[in-house]
Amino acid sequence: MASRLWRSSRCACGSVSSALLAAAAAAAALWLPLSALQSALLLAAAYGGQELAHVITGEVTYQSTYIKKSGGLQQLLMHTYYLLPLCLDAACHSNFLTVWFVAHNDVLTCRLETPEERAAMRTITDWVISQSPSTEHTTHWWYQRLPGRAHAAFKAVIESPTIRAMFECRFPHEAYAVEPIDGMNEIYVASDKHSLNSDTVFYMEHVDGPWVLYPFCHVYRCICSMNENSQILTQFNNVPAEDLLTDGLVSGLDFNREVHRIANHPTNRNTGHRITLKNHYLVYPRVLRPYGRLLGRLTTAYNVAARNLFLSTIKTETLASRLGAWLVLGGTQAMFLTQQYVGFPNLLYVACLAAADRLLLPGRNVFLVGTSFVHYCMYMSHFYRRYGLAHGTFVRNAVFFKCLAVGQLALMYLRSFEPDPVSAALLVAGYGLSASAAAAIGIDRTYFGSEMGIYKPKWISAFPYSLGIPHPMIVGSVVGLLGFHKLAGVRAAYPWLVPAHVAFYAAHCLQEHFGIHTRKSWEECTRGLLVP
Repeated sequence: MASRLWRSSRCACGSVSSALLAAAAAAAALWLPLSALQSALLLAAAYGGQELAHVITGEVTYQSTYIKKSGGLQQLLMHTYYLLPLCLDAACHSNFLTVWFVAHNDVLTCRLETPEERAAMRTITDWVISQSPSTEHTTHWWYQRLPGRAHAAFKAVIESPTIRAMFECRFPHEAYAVEPIDGMNEIYVASDKHSLNSDTVFYMEHVDGPWVLYPFCHVYRCICSMNENSQILTQFNNVPAEDLLTDGLVSGLDFNREVHRIANHPTNRNTGHRITLKNHYLVYPRVLRPYGRLLGRLTTAYNVAARNLFLSTIKTETLASRLGAWLVLGGTQAMFLTQQYVGFPNLLYVACLAAADRLLLPGRNVFLVGTSFVHYCMYMSHFYRRYGLAHGTFVRNAVFFKCLAVGQLALMYLRSFEPDPVSAALLVAGYGLSASAAAAIGIDRTYFGSEMGIYKPKWISAFPYSLGIPHPMIVGSVVGLLGFHKLAGVRAAYPWLVPAHVAFYAAHCLQEHFGIHTRKSWEECTRGLLVP
C-alpha cells in the first residue's frame, strides 16, 4: 500500500512539474513570437547542439544505455515524462545557481616540504648563487636552457606531488587535466631596483596574460620560493591577503585573470638574493583537450613575445628601449584598470546583451532585463556560499551591475521628468538612508566582508543603525526605487520594472533576516584571511 501511494504521489508530482514547465514554455513563446521556420530552426539547433556536445565530450547518453534492450520503448516514455521534473529536483539539491554568480578565489597555496623537494630547492639555490646574478635588475633563466643538475632539480619541482595535490583541491583529478607548460617556466631572481624600466611592471598592479575571456580553461603561474625571503611581498588585489613567499612556499595564480603585484616590506630587508621558480600549468576539463591545449599554445606564444620585449627594455639606454618600456608600462596599466574596476567578462556580457537587444530581439528589453537584476543574484549567492570566494571581484561585479541598473532607472527618470515633489523626496530620503548605512559600516562590510570571513564581526551603532531600523540599506534602496516608480512617465513606460527590483530586494532581505546560508562556521570561512 505504501509503495503504491509513493508511486501515485510521484506520478502526481511529475504531472504538476511537467504542466508548470509547459506553461512556462508557453509564456516564453508568447513573449518571443516566432515564426514556424524560426521555431523549427531553434528546435533543430537545440537537438543538434545536444548531440554535438555528446560527441565533443565523449559522454554516453542515458537513452543509449536502454533503448535497444527489452522494454526500451516503455523506459523512453518514462524517461521523457520525468526528465524535466527530475532535472528540477536535481537542481534543488545542488549549488549550481550560486556557483554561476559567485566570484571564486582561484589563488592556490602550498609548501614544498618533502626531502626530495627540499633537495631540489637547495640544488637550484646553489646553482643560481654560483652564477652571480645582478643586483641592479631582475635576472631570468629559462627552464629549457638550464644545464643538467639545475634542469633536473627544476623538473622535480614542476612534478612535485605537493603542487599536484594543491591543484586537485581546486580542480578534481577526475574532471580536470593539469599539464606543465615548459616553454614558459623560468628561474627568477628579484631586484628591488626599478626605475621606469620593464622591471617596474612587477611593482604595478597587473595581469600577466591577455586571454582573460577564454572560458573553462586556465593557465596557472606558480611562484615557488627557493630560499629565505623577508622583504618582497606578493599581493593579490581581489583576495585581501598578501604572501611573504619564503623557503618553499608556493602561490599559484591564474596567469590571464588574477590582478596582483609585488611590494617591499616596510622594514625587512633581504641579505641575499630572492630566488623563485615560475612554474606554469595548463588546467582544462579532460573532455575539452584540443580546446584546452590551444590556450596553452596561445599563452606560450604571448609569453615568448612579451619576454623578448621585456628583456629588451630592462636597460633603458636607448630611445627605442625607453619607448618599449613605456609601451609595456602603459599596456599593463590599461589592462589592470579595466580588469580591476570593470572586468572583461562583464564587458563581454554587456556587449552581447546590447547586440541581442539591437539585432536579434529589438523592442524586447533584453538589455534592460539582463542587466537590471544581476547584482541581486550576486548578493544572494555570495551571502549564501560565503567561503572560497574572491571578495574584491565580488565587490567589483556587484558595484558595476548595480550602477548599470540604477543608471538606467535614472536615465528613464530624466527622460520622463516632470515636477513631482513626492517622487523627489522618496529618492533623496531613500538613497540618503542607504548611503548613510553604507558609509557607517564601510564598503567592504557592506558587501559581506564579515560574513565571508575576511573582516571580524563588528557592532555598528552610528546613524542610521542608531535608529533601530532593520536592514537600513535595503529599506533605503527600496524607498529610493519607489521614488523612481512614483514618476508617472517611468511607471507608464515600465510598470513592471520597479516592482521586480523590490521583489528581488525582498527576497534578499528575507535571506538575511532568516540567516539562509551555508552552514560553514565563521571560523571555517576565514582561512587566515582576516583583516582587522
